[in-house]
Amino acid sequence: MDETQVAEQQAAAPWGSRIRVVAAVLVHRLPFTTSVLLVMLALGSATGTLWNALMERDWFRSVAYGLPSLAEGRWWTPVTGSFFALSPAFYVPVLISFTLFVGFAEWRMGTRRAALTSVLGQFVGVLGAALTLFVFQDSGWPWAAELAPSLDAGFSAGALACAAAATATMRPPWRLRVQAGLCVYVLVSFLFMGSLADLEHLWAVAFALPLGTRLAGPPAIRRTRSLAAAGRREWRLLAAIGLT
Repeated sequence: MDETQVAEQQAAAPWGSRIRVVAAVLVHRLPFTTSVLLVMLALGSATGTLWNALMERDWFRSVAYGLPSLAEGRWWTPVTGSFFALSPAFYVPVLISFTLFVGFAEWRMGTRRAALTSVLGQFVGVLGAALTLFVFQDSGWPWAAELAPSLDAGFSAGALACAAAATATMRPPWRLRVQAGLCVYVLVSFLFMGSLADLEHLWAVAFALPLGTRLAGPPAIRRTRSLAAAGRREWRLLAAIGLT
């Protein structure tokens, strides 16, 4: 082995150690987030949906969720559809949003509460959207009639529910800012785009945001209370500046 190869191995060793450390932290601190991401990637690779659209597969209707699937008795689709994306391009936002939102929630709230919140938020989003379309599809509302036959896939509703719940662990004034940002995002997306995913996101955030304190749990909330006094002082200062 020449000196160049030895130097390359020595240079690569620290990076290998860093990668192992990061992997260990992810597995230890974010086991739910890591596991779901690995399942998504494994299923996408095994079925080919990472590079070919799920919508073009013969078994698309057997795994995707929506009002038609539930009306036809495919009750398992809210589970199976959560681990796919409609097309390869959709895998990017689905995986990134799940990593960021669920990972943040798991870090701040703990694995059990983050997993429960994401699963409940996903079901509320999927079932709430299906119920909305079921109620309004024959009401003469063109939007509902056009959207009712649609199917969807992905874990984005559960991810947004985690983001909404995790805001309860933030210190003021960032808590209000992020909550306002989430509300603006889901409302504007629903009003101006109005896709099935947008309706699911609206339901998920509407479910998780008011219950954020309960979903996050007392330990996570207690960690932020020590910072609440400083947050209140900031608001008083802003109010005083506004009055001057």
